[in-house]
Amino acid sequence: MKKLIFLVTTALLLISTNALAWETTLDAGYYGRLFNQKDQLGATRPRQETKIDFTSGLALDSNILFSAKSFSFGPELSINYGWVSGTDLQVQTAALSLLSQYSHGSLNFGLKAGASTNILTQDYMDKIDADTGFIFGFKASADILDQQRFFFEPQLSLTPSTDPKSPLVPSFSFVFGVQKIFKPKAEPPKHVEKPYVAPPPAPIAPPKEITPVSLPEAPTVVEEKKPEPVKLPEPPTPTQIEKPKPLVLNFIGNEVDPASTLLEAVIKAYNKAPSIVLISHKVESTNRANSVASHFKKNGIKPEHIKLKSGLKDKSIKISVVPKK
Repeated sequence: MKKLIFLVTTALLLISTNALAWETTLDAGYYGRLFNQKDQLGATRPRQETKIDFTSGLALDSNILFSAKSFSFGPELSINYGWVSGTDLQVQTAALSLLSQYSHGSLNFGLKAGASTNILTQDYMDKIDADTGFIFGFKASADILDQQRFFFEPQLSLTPSTDPKSPLVPSFSFVFGVQKIFKPKAEPPKHVEKPYVAPPPAPIAPPKEITPVSLPEAPTVVEEKKPEPVKLPEPPTPTQIEKPKPLVLNFIGNEVDPASTLLEAVIKAYNKAPSIVLISHKVESTNRANSVASHFKKNGIKPEHIKLKSGLKDKSIKISVVPKK
């Protein structure tokens, strides 16, 4: 069992260095198990018969999950250490399972199945009995802080039985605690500002020349008035065209920068006509997407007109304004 755990862990570490969409969690919490009376673990001892009803203690889990859109999968290693109340007995359980998980926003739901090894000891050191079996679990978790989750997991164990008619008997257990998440940070896309090119000025046509008018001859000399020079129109002053602001979306940590010009443009578009504001994001950008949605709610966009969509591939966050039908 130890060799199998070592080989699987080594292979996963080699794969994870070349994978892009992956995360590792370290879980710690409280463990409790209700034993079946026909469970073979500790059923007989050299001097006296042992019946274990319930054990509780500490639980440690660790897994490496590889993501494919909203789904992720990978192995999980669990180690539980419990004490039997009123006795000097201890129960240790080690399990290696395959976990499949579905993520929706800040919630995660997973199913796991694997093999387990159970050991019964006395006074922490003396080994009394050991057996192997199977373990199945349903794991639910929710984000509580940045890179942290709360989880709860009911479990079903199948272990050897003292009854010859049924080789395996079921027993139930549960684990709850806190998860610490480790995953590579995604760099935000760099905004490239396009250079502004001013349109060429319109050509100005010069005024037409004045045709001289000849006066008829008169017996008296009449002093001819010189025509006043015609003033050419002054060329129009070129209008200074205001350079449009680039649309950018900046973050301070996982909180959106209120000064981002893209937020102002979306709010103006929403106020002009009834529309739906769609926020598409990657799974690892869930906290940033929630921060953008909170900013829109504070600035007049109705919560029912804001939609969050996970599973974006090419960008970290994409905001679209869709007219309502």
